[in-house]
Amino acid sequence: MSFRFIFELPIEPQYNLNKKNMSNYLKEIPTRAEAKIGIEERVEVFRNRITEIKHHTYLEATLRQEFLDTFFSYLGWDVNNNIKNSVSQYREVRIEASQKQEGKTKRADYAFNDESGNVLFYVEAKAPHINIKESKESALQLRRYGFTKELKISVLTDFEEFMIYNCTSKPKAIEKPMSWLATKPYGYEDYVNQFDFFYDTFSKDAVWNGSLEKLAEKFKIKKGTEQVDKVFLDDIEKWRKRLAVNIAHINKRITEEELNFVVQHILNRIIFLRIAEGRSIEPSENLLQCLSSGNYYQNIFSLFKQADEKYNSGLFDFKKDNLSENIKIENKIVKDIIEELYPPISHYSFEEMPIEVLGSAYERFLGNVIYLKKSHEADVKEKPLVKKAGGVFYTPVYIVDYICRNTIGKLIYGKTPKEISKLKILDPACGSGSFLLGAYKLLLKYHLDYYIESLKNGNKVTELTPTGELTTSIKKQILLNNIFGVDIDYNAVEITKLSLLLKCMEGETNASITQIKLFHERVLPTLDSNIKRGNSLVSTDFGDDKFNFGFENDLHPFCWEDEFEVIFKNGRFDVVIGNPPYVMTEIDEEQKKYLINRYKLQEGKPDLYRLFIEQAHNLLKNGGLFSFIIPNSILTIPACKSLRYYLLNEVGIDEIVNFWGQVFYKVSTNSIILTTQLGLNKPTINLINDISIKPSSETLNESKSIIKLLIKEDILKDENYKINIGSENKIDELNKKILSQKSKEKICEYTLGMQVYHNTMHKQSEIKNRIYHSTSKKNNTFFYESGGSNVKRYYFKDEFDEFVSYGKWCYNKPDWKYCSGERILIREIPAKGVLNCCLTNSTHIPNKAVIILMGNKISNKYLLGLLNSKLIGFYVFNSTEKGKQRLFPRISLKSIKTLPLKKDFKNNKEKNIQDEIVKQVELLLKLNKELVKETFHPKMEEIKRMIKHIEKSVDEKVYRLYDISIEEQELIEECFKNEQKNSSVLLPLPVQISDILN
Repeated sequence: MSFRFIFELPIEPQYNLNKKNMSNYLKEIPTRAEAKIGIEERVEVFRNRITEIKHHTYLEATLRQEFLDTFFSYLGWDVNNNIKNSVSQYREVRIEASQKQEGKTKRADYAFNDESGNVLFYVEAKAPHINIKESKESALQLRRYGFTKELKISVLTDFEEFMIYNCTSKPKAIEKPMSWLATKPYGYEDYVNQFDFFYDTFSKDAVWNGSLEKLAEKFKIKKGTEQVDKVFLDDIEKWRKRLAVNIAHINKRITEEELNFVVQHILNRIIFLRIAEGRSIEPSENLLQCLSSGNYYQNIFSLFKQADEKYNSGLFDFKKDNLSENIKIENKIVKDIIEELYPPISHYSFEEMPIEVLGSAYERFLGNVIYLKKSHEADVKEKPLVKKAGGVFYTPVYIVDYICRNTIGKLIYGKTPKEISKLKILDPACGSGSFLLGAYKLLLKYHLDYYIESLKNGNKVTELTPTGELTTSIKKQILLNNIFGVDIDYNAVEITKLSLLLKCMEGETNASITQIKLFHERVLPTLDSNIKRGNSLVSTDFGDDKFNFGFENDLHPFCWEDEFEVIFKNGRFDVVIGNPPYVMTEIDEEQKKYLINRYKLQEGKPDLYRLFIEQAHNLLKNGGLFSFIIPNSILTIPACKSLRYYLLNEVGIDEIVNFWGQVFYKVSTNSIILTTQLGLNKPTINLINDISIKPSSETLNESKSIIKLLIKEDILKDENYKINIGSENKIDELNKKILSQKSKEKICEYTLGMQVYHNTMHKQSEIKNRIYHSTSKKNNTFFYESGGSNVKRYYFKDEFDEFVSYGKWCYNKPDWKYCSGERILIREIPAKGVLNCCLTNSTHIPNKAVIILMGNKISNKYLLGLLNSKLIGFYVFNSTEKGKQRLFPRISLKSIKTLPLKKDFKNNKEKNIQDEIVKQVELLLKLNKELVKETFHPKMEEIKRMIKHIEKSVDEKVYRLYDISIEEQELIEECFKNEQKNSSVLLPLPVQISDILN
């Protein structure tokens, strides 16, 4: 058989097969058949040489060259960048140098990327003499890489073994090496015997088309609760408290404000230097070496001083910080913190740490503050306003990217870097800097693409390094020219600077920084003129006598014209983006009076997001773009009437993205993205009701579904200028219609499952030891306990893990009639768009994750059909308080009691529909039992099709019973599809720290 590859450099001149040698330097992508032959050849070589290869003298670098590079090349990856010849940021595969510093891996050996350079999975290679099945260090190392990068799957291999690891939880040193394997371990013979699996899972085309997601779904690998930003947040909060308590204890004269300042700066500097180490900009284990002798903090402070000289950045500016040097900290505290930044204790790979993770963690970190008690003891507490607002959350990256692409992306398209240098981008409530970081990333990518294209066209380009990255000088210019932010919280401002500086430093090495210093150039810029502390809404005209300069409650008036004098002389800002504060939890009368007088488009109580919208447009130049994510109440509430008129008539609304239902985690507000362009004379508004955004996508285009164009003149005809987006009013009307058909008599009896323990009734030891639970039936009071996992749609899973004691010692127990005999069980957590309900008649005690329902002179099977229908699911998800929570929807007993279950039939036709529903429910109960027992796959698929068909028939009968029109049915079906999509695609969209701090 002939091969169409172009070959270079045989990889094993000392070993000659009868088959044609195949190089790892492929110049063309092999076909599937060619890949199979090539991999078979590599397996045969490995098999024949296994004794030699497993000897300790056979190096990992040789293994990678002879086997792994070739293996993944046959799977279609441009491993050696010979096909596309891409610059380093856009290579399909990033390969780390095989020489490892002092035996320590700095980064994963292989990072396999998408078209934009985003990591999809890692491969860590080991020499075959290492037994990777027993190597705890190897497994931890790989899992640190994957966990830090928020990947589900990554691979550890010595070619002899191929081990696919689940990376969704934080790595721990106590883990057994194979405890987090996602699949069975594969041997090298499996590359041939199970070639289809490897090709269909790990070939480039397969991975780019979602094969790893399918693999994760197959093996039930989901992003765990231990996401890296949450784990990192837990760590930095712990470090903050340790530092605060110790510093306050030793440094008796330090004030509360000084303590917050010092702790924040110490942490920022340590984290900056640790990340710099991970990226080989600082010497390996530099911080760790400070623990060898003497005063550990002073040793670390000497590193801070060196960093001041090296980076010449505001982060290490000791002319402004005259506190940190003289602070005393116990060695043990410093030692504990530093050691937790390094293996084996550390959960992270700092060389792979995304900057967004820092921002996400720090955003919530800012919700707490250090307090000094009267005894001068330090404590960390949630800020009162944060507590009232229900916490602090971070705007997900994909939302940030969408807003940036649809504002900044539009303005820079087709422009030269010189033209772009004049662009001024602002976030007036920047929090930890998520939007400014997103803006900076977009600008960096645009400039990189521009210069690469210019180079391809034969132009001389000095703005790129020899490896094809932007020079430090260009990255600094972009940051200083284009990015601006304001926040009322000092620590938020410092964290924004930290994130931007770390982004600016990406791609640098110790050698490149040394070269920059030789030319007496700043390594990093000082961002004091770009990112400032201040109250975006209150200017200095408030009056000097009104100022309160206390640390926690100060007003921090901010005069935009003075602070950004040059920008205002040149016409103000080009883009204002962000996630502004929403509500004003507390405000004194003086401030309220000031805000009402200053902002003329407000009516009633001044909500902060409305003030920020008005202020944002005051800060824009003509033609400038504005885009905020805000509550959708702006579209209809009377208090926004004047603001709507202004936006419609004097500004120009370009686009409204309406998210389906709630998308903010733990926030009941429904949100929209509002985009305007000052001076835009546009007769219509793009209304987008669905938007497909890949979180990793960096392209300027998304898949949008434009529901319709809203006509501006039609809106202005309404006396309140309401912008009716249609869906919500229709949903409300339909819910009223459904509710109107609720039976007038009580047709059901309800109760909640049993709660055994409560601190008002039981001792903590009793609760902790769960004394009324057992794995065996201790006496006649013990019965099987069921829970939510037992309740499926139309099927009760008759399997139990524990017994529970039923009696007066239980805090809240149902009557016995709810624990035996025929009854309906409803799982507290619904399915995607519908409820989870089943029928049972066995004796067991449901726990409080289950609601129990029994028909009162009406068929339980009829009620079961109603409860599991799309119509009732629609009502629950769009009218009940807990059902409307899009991230963690719930169904409460209160909600069940109010469900519009129909019994009052107008005629025999409706009674016949009820009887038909009962018959079909009986069939569904039977089919679901058969499905559980069935093991033959084709038969299982056939049963599933029958279940789907009959459930659809039940839904149609319920529609007829409730007199639901075709148009109303379409709305219910559309909502059902959106619920399913939202459950798997839409991420929680939380608010920023600035929501509370302003």
